Amino acid sequence: MLTKHGSSKLRFPLWQFLIQLLFDSTSKTVLNPCLFWHNYKIQLLERCWNYEVIQLLEDCWQKEVEPELLTQSSVQN
Repeated sequence: MLTKHGSSKLRFPLWQFLIQLLFDSTSKTVLNPCLFWHNYKIQLLERCWNYEVIQLLEDCWQKEVEPELLTQSSVQN
């Protein structure tokens, strides 16, 4: 979340912490809130990194596919 000063301020993900204690059987339960917070921030960074890579690849794909589509449509006309 961006504040009006432009810096990012993350709050402790209390809801995710409680859910992983009660319902999440896919990963190991972390009882230490500090360790959970650390792991959560790492996972958030990984998701952001993956999202940026996916967006970059989709943009590159569009730039390569669009000229081909334009060329094919002009040949068909």
